[in-house]
Amino acid sequence: RENFRKPGQCSITTECNMRDTMEELHRLSGEYTSEESIWKNIAKEPVTKLKSDFLWKLMHSRVKCGAYFQNIPTLRERQYCSCGEIEDYNHLLIGCEEPTDLWDQIEEIWNDACSTKWHKPSLGIIRGIGSARIKKDETELAGESYLYKVFVSTAVWEIWKHRNVALFQGQQRNSVQLMNNWLKAIKQRIENDFD
Repeated sequence: RENFRKPGQCSITTECNMRDTMEELHRLSGEYTSEESIWKNIAKEPVTKLKSDFLWKLMHSRVKCGAYFQNIPTLRERQYCSCGEIEDYNHLLIGCEEPTDLWDQIEEIWNDACSTKWHKPSLGIIRGIGSARIKKDETELAGESYLYKVFVSTAVWEIWKHRNVALFQGQQRNSVQLMNNWLKAIKQRIENDFD
């Protein structure tokens, strides 16, 4: 079976990513989210334009990391994360030590500020973050849903930028710097939203 279908149709990879996204959003909220809603909300506030472009590429498995560099002889070493693992989307955004530290710190902030338990995002939740809903007793908490979308989309974007600075500018990756970048971006977002 070919990976690509007729013009206008998604690849099998994208279909698999969408199914995973739908399942993970169901796990988060207890409700099913339609494909149409996920595609629409990928580019809807509070997800900003740059972040939505990244999420679109992630949904289509078009983010250039890991195996992308494997067959480019002059760039082959870029397939590896700074920890030595081959970099895939899950490792890059969730599994490596730096993002894990960031997610743990975000959880502490969330638990201090919100009435619901923190849900560490999976790759599926990240891809569909625009459609994420936080609920308590079957009722959506609009403020916490909004905050979750801001926290997660900002973290993902900061992880991606931090990785790129390390990879392309040769700077050392650092969990403390990643957290500081996230806090600065969140502060800027709050100022923009409430100014």
